[in-house]
Amino acid sequence: MYYAYKYRLKPSDPHREELDRHRDICRQLYNHTLYRLNEYQEKHGELPSMTTLRSELPDLKKWWDGLSDVYSKVLQTVVERLFDNLEGLSALKKNGYGVGQLKWKPPRESRSFTYSQSGFMLDKKGGQTVLSLSKLADIPIRLHRAIPDDATLKQVTVKKEPTGEWFATFGVQMDREPPEPPENPEKCVGIDVGILKYAHDTDGTAVGSLDLSDERDRLEREQRKLSRKQHGSNNYEKQRRCVAECHADLRRKRRDFLHKLSNYYAREYDLVAVEDLNVKGMMESPSNSRNTASAAWRTFLLLLEYKCVREGTHFVAVNPRGTTKECASCGVSTDKPLWVREHSCPACFTNAYSASSHTREAVPALLSGKYPDVAVDSGYHLATESVASTLSDAGYATAGFHSNPFVSRAYGFDEGFDHFDDDLHLGQHKLIALAQRALDKVRNRHYARAEEINERSLEWLDSLDNGESFFLWNHYMDTHGPYEPPSEYATLWADHGLSGRDAQSLYQRAIDDPESITDEERQLLVDLYDAEIRYNDAYIGEFLDALRERGLLAESLVIVTADHGDAFGEHGYYEHPRYLHDEITHVPLFVRPPSGANGTVDAPVSTLDVAETITGSGDGVSLLGDIDDDRRVFSQARGEDDDSRIRRHQLAHPTAKHFACLNDTLRLMHSSTTRRSTPIPTNHGCFASSSTQPVTQRRRLPAD
Repeated sequence: MYYAYKYRLKPSDPHREELDRHRDICRQLYNHTLYRLNEYQEKHGELPSMTTLRSELPDLKKWWDGLSDVYSKVLQTVVERLFDNLEGLSALKKNGYGVGQLKWKPPRESRSFTYSQSGFMLDKKGGQTVLSLSKLADIPIRLHRAIPDDATLKQVTVKKEPTGEWFATFGVQMDREPPEPPENPEKCVGIDVGILKYAHDTDGTAVGSLDLSDERDRLEREQRKLSRKQHGSNNYEKQRRCVAECHADLRRKRRDFLHKLSNYYAREYDLVAVEDLNVKGMMESPSNSRNTASAAWRTFLLLLEYKCVREGTHFVAVNPRGTTKECASCGVSTDKPLWVREHSCPACFTNAYSASSHTREAVPALLSGKYPDVAVDSGYHLATESVASTLSDAGYATAGFHSNPFVSRAYGFDEGFDHFDDDLHLGQHKLIALAQRALDKVRNRHYARAEEINERSLEWLDSLDNGESFFLWNHYMDTHGPYEPPSEYATLWADHGLSGRDAQSLYQRAIDDPESITDEERQLLVDLYDAEIRYNDAYIGEFLDALRERGLLAESLVIVTADHGDAFGEHGYYEHPRYLHDEITHVPLFVRPPSGANGTVDAPVSTLDVAETITGSGDGVSLLGDIDDDRRVFSQARGEDDDSRIRRHQLAHPTAKHFACLNDTLRLMHSSTTRRSTPIPTNHGCFASSSTQPVTQRRRLPAD
């Protein structure tokens, strides 16, 4: 491998004069070679080769007296440097960058020259180590670290820094090869770089950023002094060096920090993954660009990469897109503003089932923790104590906000709520509630939008006393049919949206006559449904941001779920009638306790568990505790109209699904494996096992 070792030179005043003279001769030769290159191109219509221009050096020495004072290999590297610069411009042009032409170098821009292959050596003279440079001098050098014994010195570059200091950088070839990275790395780490915390890794280690505020203040003071000096005067030159020393101090401290940090990760781990940030693009941002530049993330990546190769460690540069929002364990994307520096992921339940397939039974079961045949009476009035009642008795402020008349105060759902906004403006009787629902349909206002629910509920939160405990239930209806997402969301997946009348007409036809729906119309319904989910997701995110701004999110138990899903013709019907297929009963469920949670839970859970999770009464299963992977959960739904005496049941299990229908005299078993239904006497078991069918997840996560 090829390495660079940098050391400081300690030249005397005569040495400095001679080093400056050699440096200036190399600069003049570079400019002359550039002139000859342009002249050759104008005459021959093509660029000369490097060999052509290097072959002119002996003739130049005949009339250029100072050229013979410089070692020949140094003169050759000057020509090589010109062609290296041309290659760099060509590469930029191929990548689409606008490039100009090479220009002559003024004295201050040419700071180094290189001895290649020969003409230099490290020696001991007068009890000190010196760098012997042919045709120049023996210059004392400070070897603060030894060059390995098995290293071969290939070249040395002598450079003058803006501070006036001289350094020598050796190009070193190592005879040994670096160790091979392990095939199966055991110690792996991912690194998230930042500004407030420079690095935060997956082992939980947080490395603070380097505090260079004092150095920056000093730099600003010295720059102000420089601005008051007359350009070109001795005082100006003296102050310019002071400014350069401030820059050098900042650079050294920063690189020392980055070297130590990258060395730690390269030596301690078998695999290191780090964000491959677009630093150039971030620097173009109108804000925070100074801190971005000071962080030097690109330098950190370069140092880390070569150190990983040296130590035999895997290095992986990760595309950073979405890594700040996406949970590493479950993949759920969580939008957050820039000032939120800590990711708190909910517990994601992948096998959550609603207690029923429709709102009139699913919501009371959700709010009470009881099965629908206990939670509501035959008229769908709430018939048991709800979470709101329990918490209200315990001293909590309680409120509910929604716009669904079937779970309104007309059916007793306001019990236990201090404030209950069900969007019933005309009255509380159920007939009036249904009349208002019909009137709203005529006005093409089916439900209150999520932004309205957010506004009302946040206004109630702001009315509470500081520190008052509360229970808040927001029931969003945006994903309920007919699907009419706002225009900016309607075309996320569909080519076009539908007007209110057309959306309602298509939705109603899908319910009444599902066979009439074409493939294109079905896909349009699915796309509009997904757009409603995306809209709802955005406003739930805004609501959580509002809680965070009020300092409430970190101390709150947050649960996000649904009372049912929707079908799109998979079983010959649309919407959510009273069947128990997965498309209707398999619902999303996210739980974020105040302490935060991380990962997914694959064990079967029910929306009945939400009440126990909130109240902790001990009567059910809490989603915050350990859940048996072999658990069975039930769903049930009462039939409609002529089938009102029939009750359907489903049992969900990790390895099997069971279905049954019951009435007063007959029990019917169904097997999706044999596709047959068999009547069974009432004194027999009523469930049959079938293989689990894969669940189609239609819901799309946010695109960003």
